[in-house]
Amino acid sequence: MEFVDLHCHSTCSDGTNSPQELVSMAVKLQLAGLALTDHDTVSGINDFLCHGKAQGLQVISGVELSANFNKTPLHILGYGFDHQNSSFLSDLIEIQQSRETRNRAITHKLQSLGLKIDYEGIVQLAGGGQVGRPHFATFLVQHKKANNLQHAFDLFLRKDRPAYIARRILHAEHAIRMITQAGGIAILAHPGSLKQEWQELSITIAKLARLGLGGVESYYPTHSESFRKKLTHFCNDHNLIITGGSDFHGNIRPGTRLGSLQKKQRTPLNVLIELKKHLEQNHT
Repeated sequence: MEFVDLHCHSTCSDGTNSPQELVSMAVKLQLAGLALTDHDTVSGINDFLCHGKAQGLQVISGVELSANFNKTPLHILGYGFDHQNSSFLSDLIEIQQSRETRNRAITHKLQSLGLKIDYEGIVQLAGGGQVGRPHFATFLVQHKKANNLQHAFDLFLRKDRPAYIARRILHAEHAIRMITQAGGIAILAHPGSLKQEWQELSITIAKLARLGLGGVESYYPTHSESFRKKLTHFCNDHNLIITGGSDFHGNIRPGTRLGSLQKKQRTPLNVLIELKKHLEQNHT
């Protein structure tokens, strides 16, 4: 059986591998397909698609947007959209500007705690990609202000810690509309992370589907096989598609491997085939 990974991140957001490196890794691992789903940016998509096609890998455009729904934070994945759509790009610019405002506020918070934080140094760590909290965490570890990345988050950066700053989050309906109006399909990412009981989660998914959600990320490293099967049955009953991926970030998450979920779970190629079929139907 052939396998794919439809959820990974590059240096364009908070991953540690370039889009080209991710393609090369996927080919080496003999994956059949790959999607690049950077947070709030599509700056790596052109290189990713060109390199993937040249390597004979099935590749598809992707993005991951942070959103809120009924006060619940969640992530919406988008696939197969026109990544050069002007309206979509305009919305992304607003999101990225709010990220910049937040990053500078985090810098000031850390400085007020007596830490010598050089924002330009943080930007350099991002390597030309978007700056996010993982880059602040890396800076803190490198300058011996924390033992490791998790320690940096626990000390300073996670919610309710002294350098945490909330940022502007889209409403889920807006995120879904951004993706669908650009010709793509919107998917609820890692629904297990919502920490909802099954009855509540199924209601949440159904409500999001009425807003235009097209599917659910069923295959995911922290999803048990029984939970994945529940999600899959639900999607089959409600005409939603399923996707899956590792949420690979590179060295920043050393426990996660590209293309691998758990010992008994990987995302089969058929998931990508069905996704592409759905997108083709939308475009006809």
